[in-house]
Amino acid sequence: MNARRQARRDLALLLLVLAPSAQAEAIEQLRWMTGCWAAGDAQGFSEEYWTPPRAGSMFGVNRSQRGSSKVAFEFLRIEQDPQGMRYLAQPGGRAPTVFTHQPGEPGQRVVFVNPEHDFPTRIEYWREGDDLKAKVSGGEGAPVLQFHWQPCGSPSKAAEANPS
Repeated sequence: MNARRQARRDLALLLLVLAPSAQAEAIEQLRWMTGCWAAGDAQGFSEEYWTPPRAGSMFGVNRSQRGSSKVAFEFLRIEQDPQGMRYLAQPGGRAPTVFTHQPGEPGQRVVFVNPEHDFPTRIEYWREGDDLKAKVSGGEGAPVLQFHWQPCGSPSKAAEANPS
């Protein structure tokens, strides 16, 4: 009986030790999002920054601007927990809205959904070559917002992302 109890304790300890590494492995699949991304023209710009995955999480921030006025900012987070990956968006710094990972997307593409939220209900990110793209959408009749960022410092984006 004592040996059986010890084996259970050892197994529980092993699972506790391995759980963070399993979480880290799952979120590692999103490493392609890491970096500084920018898009812009004479009217304004958008920037999005993502930290590398570490300890089951990634952190991001988005800033958009029209002319010399800040239009919007958003704190972002992707977390891995025992139920799967979650995307947490905090537009304007408000309380987070949680989107769950919709598995099954191949390669460098990820989709998060929250059908209960008014807008958006779906957030997608993907890589196309060196660029990061995103689509934010809602239900039928809702607007679709699309973003196309290039790596910060790209010759074509450097001047556009820093309007005078």
